[in-house]
Amino acid sequence: MTPSRKKPSAAKKSAAKKSAHTPRKKSAQGPTYQKVLVGSDGTERAGRAVERAADVAKALGANLTVLGVGSEGQLRAVLERQVAPLTDAGVDVEVQIEPGTAAQVLIDVATRDGYDLLVLGNKGMSGIERLRLGAVPNKVSHHLPCSLLIVRTG
Repeated sequence: MTPSRKKPSAAKKSAAKKSAHTPRKKSAQGPTYQKVLVGSDGTERAGRAVERAADVAKALGANLTVLGVGSEGQLRAVLERQVAPLTDAGVDVEVQIEPGTAAQVLIDVATRDGYDLLVLGNKGMSGIERLRLGAVPNKVSHHLPCSLLIVRTG
């Protein structure tokens, strides 16, 4: 004789539903994002993802953060040049630099700071570096607590 399985109580279902990440606002058309994070290494391809993220942020009135992963030095200057046209166009944008590996830093920052949407380009590294580290969008997609937009960049 097999034991019967109990159905989860309504309280347990409610608690499980509350623990899942959901965007902060919803409209009749679906979720609305208030905080948008985009990863960039300052390259032209990454710039395409930054531009798309800026379009989304501006259309929704959201804040945009461009996140560079690496050492502060030259990366900040490159990213500041990349976002200058966005600031001039009225996008609320800031640049943030964090040390570490791209996929893990993107997940950590998106989780820690409560971002609603992460935007990434579909192309970045190539050759041996990509084989060794793996594709960032693939790694991020499995562990991200918010929505992910992958932009075709090349």
